[in-house]
Amino acid sequence: MVFFALAVDYGRFLQDPQREAQRLSGFAGRSWDRELGAQLPLSRYTLSKPDPDKWRRHAAEIEPRLVQWKATIDRAARAAL
Repeated sequence: MVFFALAVDYGRFLQDPQREAQRLSGFAGRSWDRELGAQLPLSRYTLSKPDPDKWRRHAAEIEPRLVQWKATIDRAARAAL
């Protein structure tokens, strides 16, 4: 059995949601027929608008764990290229 994976970089997705949606759809063998525009629509569960630095509100809880997550973060970053 062969598995394929594709990663999405959150910052890149926020910069150009249309291009990333088309890239994801293409990877899945589907077409993308929507125009997202520069501003992403908020889901009904969104508490605040998308922001690449949103995580910094919880930096005190996240940063100490980054060392243990480094291998996973590095793998995801390579896959998102």
